[in-house]
Amino acid sequence: MATKKITKATPEQWARIDELRQRVIDGITDQPSDESVREVVRKMWARMDKTPAAVVIADCPIVGAIFMSMLAGAAGQKLDSQLYSQLYSQLYSQLDSQLDSQLGSQLYSQLYSQLRSQLYSQLYSQLDSQLRSQLYSQLRSQLGSQLYSQLYSQLYSQLGSQLGSQLGSQLDSQLRSQLGSQLYSQLDSQLDSQLYVSVYWRAWSGWYEGGHILGVEFDSDAFALFLQWSMSVPVIYANTGIPVVSRFPSSVKWRDGLLHCEDGKAVEFRSGWGLYSIGGIPVDEQIVMRPESQTVDQIDKEQNNDVRSIRIERFGWARYLKESGAECRCERLNAVSNTPEAIYRTRRGEQRFVVGCSTGRLFSLGLPPEIETCEQAQSWLGPQIPGLKLNPIGAT
Repeated sequence: MATKKITKATPEQWARIDELRQRVIDGITDQPSDESVREVVRKMWARMDKTPAAVVIADCPIVGAIFMSMLAGAAGQKLDSQLYSQLYSQLYSQLDSQLDSQLGSQLYSQLYSQLRSQLYSQLYSQLDSQLRSQLYSQLRSQLGSQLYSQLYSQLYSQLGSQLGSQLGSQLDSQLRSQLGSQLYSQLDSQLDSQLYVSVYWRAWSGWYEGGHILGVEFDSDAFALFLQWSMSVPVIYANTGIPVVSRFPSSVKWRDGLLHCEDGKAVEFRSGWGLYSIGGIPVDEQIVMRPESQTVDQIDKEQNNDVRSIRIERFGWARYLKESGAECRCERLNAVSNTPEAIYRTRRGEQRFVVGCSTGRLFSLGLPPEIETCEQAQSWLGPQIPGLKLNPIGAT
């Protein structure tokens, strides 16, 4: 007998779904108890016919990676692909088919537009993807130095100083060869292969929670485990022996649905490690915290156009044009507004129309290469801002 599809929803149900959407996004910093996290991991491992010897919980993914390198052989074989299979084929696909079979097409589309698309955009496209990208890129570069300072140097100073008189150079050479090469090689072979970022499953579980509000009946065990996992495990180093789970970030800052913070980390974990992002674009610490310390050479060598734009905005277009030796192609005093105007061409061939306003602020606007005079620039840009009669795309 075919399942009767749900085709109607009450205003109260949609109100609950609106509340759910915001609760899921705001709750990405909620941290469950350590014991509940361990219980969820053990349940998931049991589905894979595995029994972990222990579940280690770290304050951030980088600290988790250090734990993993210390555990070395005790961790066992990686389980990242098998874990994905369990989450995707065993839970996600089962819940998705149940949702699809029970919701009418119109109601499904409405739920999608009001819930899933925003959760997917913020939690997956923004938070999960940036976290995933930063982790994979930093595991080798940042963790190499961090592992040295937090693990190698500590062990060397303690063991070397305490046993130095007895073992002397023998201990020194063994520490360098064993900890230096062995642990560093494990970073590449173990950490990267076992790293599994699962923040985005929270977007999917929120989607299913919305379906549940509308009356969809899910397999209770699968639904409960999927929800528990998504609310407990943002990042895990998945292996058979001792999986290592990172706690959720302690702070996540958004602007218009994009990761954004102009005076600190957009995402920060309890250890202090985190991500810098402006307008949803991943950037480095210097761009956010010390933009004035950038150099023209740094800016000009930036390969990512979005990041380069942010670099210049933070550096200041007026300063960039001056220090980069941009060519002034035309300048004048606007007779109408009594403010200065000039066209500059950068070393990369970009054209900027720099104009002033009565407050003393300068605006820098992009121009096509065929524009040669300030009069042409005014005509091309059009009268769109009162007083300036311009449409600024960058300001300083």
